[in-house]
This record gives sequence, structure tokens and C-alpha cells, in this order.
Amino acid sequence: MVKIAVSSIAPGGLDSLVDHRFGRCDYFTIVDVENDKINNITILQNPAVNQSSGAAILAAQTIANQGCTAVVTGKLTPNAYDALTRLNIKPYMAPIGQTVKEVIEDYIKNQLIPFTPPTTFNRSSMPPGPPPPPKRIISRRRGTPRLHY
Repeated sequence: MVKIAVSSIAPGGLDSLVDHRFGRCDYFTIVDVENDKINNITILQNPAVNQSSGAAILAAQTIANQGCTAVVTGKLTPNAYDALTRLNIKPYMAPIGQTVKEVIEDYIKNQLIPFTPPTTFNRSSMPPGPPPPPKRIISRRRGTPRLHY
């Protein structure tokens, strides 16, 4: 059996649209899939929806506590991706405008695309950029303009 969490727009459930946000989605629709069939559905309000910071980490911990091993959502920040992979939860991309039921059917058919590690850096971990260009100073000594670098 696999437990899949899908970020959902209110009110949650199979007929709800997938929320493109992960950390601050309204609800998680948690679907138990066994032998390619939907067995059980749980609608869980996201406790991180109004967090000022750390929403992705709290949301990831919440679905991990429910026993989920996969998540389907629209977008993931680097922090969300890190939190999910550290909790051994495989993240998958949901096409825009699909319902929870449609993405679960795509998961069963192995048609969802897994998220890959983000290629962006947090500002604090970004490598230093190139040095600034030299200042151009024009000297007019003795009537001849010169550029100094």
C-alpha cells in the first residue's frame, strides 16, 4: 500500500483541484492506493497554511506523520524539496488544472513526473559572483585624456 498526499484547494477530496502551493496549500488529500485501486481517502487541513516562515518544513512533517511516501503538488521551493527528501517522501509534479482524482490515476499509471533537485541556491549559499568592473577614471593632466583602470 502507498499513501499519497496531494496538495488540495478547499474543501479537499478527490474532486478538488490540486493546489499549486505545497507549504501553504489549504488541505492535503491523503489517498491510500493498494493494487492500483483507491482504498481510503483522508482530508487533512494543512497546519502550515498561515505560517509566517517554515511552512514547507511543517507541511512535510505533517504528511510524514500520516505515513505518506509520495506527494503530488504544483510547485516546490528548494526548502520544501529538501524537507521532503530528508523524510523519504518522493515529490511529483501535478499538471495545472487537474483534480486530485486525475493525478492519483496518473500516479497509478506511472505518468507523473518526479521533481528533480532544485538548481537554485539560497542567497546565503550562493557562490560569489564575478568581481565588479574596474572604475574608469579619465585624467586630463597635461591636456591628454587617459583612461585609468
